[in-house]
Amino acid sequence: MLNQSYSKCELDILENEKIVLEGDVCFYGDFEEDEMHITIEHNLTTSVTYNSYSTLFLNHCDASSYFKCTRDGDLNSYRTTLVLNATKDLSESHWRLAGTFKKTPYYSTPVQLPKILDLSKVLMRLNGQTLSKSNTSIAIKEDEELTLCCDMAPSPCLAVITVNHTQSFSNQSCVSHRPIKSDKSTYMFGYIVCGDDKYSQVFPIDVNILQVKGEESLGIILGVVFGIGLIVLIIFLIYCQLKRTIEYLVKYFFGRISQANTLPQDDR
Repeated sequence: MLNQSYSKCELDILENEKIVLEGDVCFYGDFEEDEMHITIEHNLTTSVTYNSYSTLFLNHCDASSYFKCTRDGDLNSYRTTLVLNATKDLSESHWRLAGTFKKTPYYSTPVQLPKILDLSKVLMRLNGQTLSKSNTSIAIKEDEELTLCCDMAPSPCLAVITVNHTQSFSNQSCVSHRPIKSDKSTYMFGYIVCGDDKYSQVFPIDVNILQVKGEESLGIILGVVFGIGLIVLIIFLIYCQLKRTIEYLVKYFFGRISQANTLPQDDR
């Protein structure tokens, strides 16, 4: 089994961290002299078969500095411990114990290592832009927030925004901060992964807050255009109403005249 307690990472492991694999071996009966050894095998992602990594002789449990065993009393039961240095080639590889008893080979259930990550490959985004040493400034609008997020990073990842080297804002995965207008503060953006300050990095970024005068002017222009359009619409509606009224009055007046001209002589 993989003993994850040696790493503060929740899911993945950082490169060069220590990996500890522990296993139990029990022989039910006496075994031959040539069977007094256990082999640990691995299957890398680049391979299709298991290959021997190291062999441990049970009558010399302390012979190796990285692959050891302890015996459980007088029983033929042993606890094996393998200590590895996390390297990228071991990422997501499978491991198992192999032994022989009464001429029959036996294998333990394979254990898969987590992803082994290179700290230099951690990806952070500031307002959607990739955070790197080549990005030295960012422009935001007034009232816009600064949002720093862990995009590709071991978990837990603490995103940190530091203002003037004193005030700090942090949160798991993402953190936001709203600068004040005409802000002249100094900003540092960074992260801490796996709860360890030694796995951290910061980036000094200049924050330029843009004035929105152009947007205000556009708003004024749109308001004026809307107002003029509304006035034109009102005038048009009044004109249409007056036109209908005049047409009605004309029809009514000429209708009365026509009616008067068609009356019989006796009625006049």
